[in-house]
Amino acid sequence: MASEETLKHEIEALKADLSALRLDFKGLGKDMASAARVGASAAKDHVRSAMDSAKEQGEDAAKKVKESIEERPLTSVAIAFGAGILLGVMLKK
Repeated sequence: MASEETLKHEIEALKADLSALRLDFKGLGKDMASAARVGASAAKDHVRSAMDSAKEQGEDAAKKVKESIEERPLTSVAIAFGAGILLGVMLKK
């Protein structure tokens, strides 16, 4: 009879362990979801920062081109004309 009682006791201990494992896995799932949200948020911030930087660089480049055109308008027209002819020849072939 002692072995039957021991077996019942061990089965109850296993049930308790399985219940604890179930709770641990549930907590792990929540932690993983939280980590994924944090990672996604960090990636979003990084992309936003890169977009802002690219926008600033584009605006600076446009400003420099505008200044260059204002400083040398005839040269700018000649360059645009030459580029147009070159593009026309390339597309014609």
